[in-house]
Amino acid sequence: MSLNGWAGFLVKRWFEWLVSLAIALGAIGAAQAQSKPLVIADSQRDRWSAIGKLNINGYRSAGSCTGTLIAPDLVLTAAHCVVNPKLLLPYPLYRIQFVAGWHKGEHRGAATAKAVWVHPDYDMTTEAERYANPKNTGRDIALIVLTQPIDGIVPATVSDMPGSGGPVALLGYRRDRPDILTDYSGCSSPASLGGIVLLSCAVVEGTSGAPIFRKSEDGWEIIGVVSSRREGAKGPRSMGAAVDQGVLKRVRSGGE
Repeated sequence: MSLNGWAGFLVKRWFEWLVSLAIALGAIGAAQAQSKPLVIADSQRDRWSAIGKLNINGYRSAGSCTGTLIAPDLVLTAAHCVVNPKLLLPYPLYRIQFVAGWHKGEHRGAATAKAVWVHPDYDMTTEAERYANPKNTGRDIALIVLTQPIDGIVPATVSDMPGSGGPVALLGYRRDRPDILTDYSGCSSPASLGGIVLLSCAVVEGTSGAPIFRKSEDGWEIIGVVSSRREGAKGPRSMGAAVDQGVLKRVRSGGE
């Protein structure tokens, strides 16, 4: 192996060690992740109606992610949710559909994609090995411009608020509960590192792309999206991609 190759290998190992250490340290004293997270009550549906299901091939698709409306025609989600893992390219736009406020078979509006923006530092050529690439996890974020706005919903706010630790709000559509939002109450973010938001709770398939909210003086703001789940010394935990200035700049330009 060349000198540059060894340097890259050592940097990667060092980064992986730091992430593992941060998860382990952050979990000490934190509340244990719920084995069966709660679903939202019917009375909470309007409050979280900006969150919806992101489906490939139809709004009743079992294989789906979670996305959030951050403008009437703009959705925030994870990059790997819109990238075909075999072709290592974004899915055709007509196959990508966002369904807002999906709740027990009903929704508040739906639209297909008009354009997709994937974080420029997200390496799609290694998407198939995403779980072994911590740096890619921190850039696992994408925006979807919809073919038409979904009105009547208050969009969520995004922020690049620095990760100072503490409780977060995390809601998503688990694959084993596809018809209602799961509320991962008790989840916290012990730290952020290299664009990665570390989470104390363990998510399951379907929650990818779910919004990670942190409370500010102006209310709940999205600071990242769920990317993957990791096995750590204290049990399974999760990791998200943080909203950065590049994402905010794209949001302000309408996602295109």
